Amino acid sequence: MMAKISFTLFFILALIFSVTTMAPPVSATVVTGKETEQRRCEEILYRKGCTLLECGKKCYEKYMNKGGNGKCISNAEMTRYACYCFWNC
Repeated sequence: MMAKISFTLFFILALIFSVTTMAPPVSATVVTGKETEQRRCEEILYRKGCTLLECGKKCYEKYMNKGGNGKCISNAEMTRYACYCFWNC
């Protein structure tokens, strides 16, 4: 009886240990050396009729010195695409 309890307890502890070691770290951002974490800012350039080429061009022209990157992102119904501009703050 005692061996059965010990095996069950050992198995449960091993299971808990293996699950906790497989979990991803709390902070996914890794900062090494002199690198610093940069904040990203965003702005909606226009709310409908987004084309990726035009959105990217407008965002780059507006924030070219800050790494502007335009993306077409849909609304919840996926019927319209807005032009979002992202850059380093």
